[in-house]
Amino acid sequence: MKRNPPLILIWILLTIAPAFGKDAWTRVQSKNFTLVGNASESDMRKIAFKLEQFRQTLSLILPKASISSPIPTTVVLFKSDESFHQFKPRYQGKIRDNVGGYFLPGPHRNYIALSLNRVGVNPYEVIFHEYEHFVLHNSLVRLPLWLDEGLADFYSTFDTEGELKVNLGIPVELHIFRLRSEPMLPFKTLLAVDRKSPHYNETDKAGMFYA
Repeated sequence: MKRNPPLILIWILLTIAPAFGKDAWTRVQSKNFTLVGNASESDMRKIAFKLEQFRQTLSLILPKASISSPIPTTVVLFKSDESFHQFKPRYQGKIRDNVGGYFLPGPHRNYIALSLNRVGVNPYEVIFHEYEHFVLHNSLVRLPLWLDEGLADFYSTFDTEGELKVNLGIPVELHIFRLRSEPMLPFKTLLAVDRKSPHYNETDKAGMFYA
């Protein structure tokens, strides 16, 4: 998911919060990513390693995609959904509690923000989903929302087996459960969803759109 907490929140997050927050903030640098947050350094290094693996995989299977960018990417990692709460995007003035992470592009720096400890959510799936948004938006001018989110979810299931094998496109269990237990969206409705639609923003409707 992508969109749009005011950029000033990111500035506060990266400058004031580390100085005055009660939690220790850490910075980890990998080859292609800067990670900052109040998560543990070991968790941040695991995320950095997996993200580098994911980036390398995308460069191999999508050779024409624009993986590299002159605009650096910073990953902001919150140790809990509670500490992430105030930095989540809003819809009609209310914080969107269902958001596990988002990608925020900028003219000088891109950001990926997410919680590492959201109940029922795999943080690796969230960060792969958000980074895939970066690759898609860096490579293509515009995508319909159903395709943009669908491709991001497809690649979010990235996993490795040993050193030479990766898996992609693994069925998302929550999606399967929802598709089996709830009425599916009419095709016309699915194709018409945009970033202002309730089916994209409201918790009780967005789940089926993503499924």
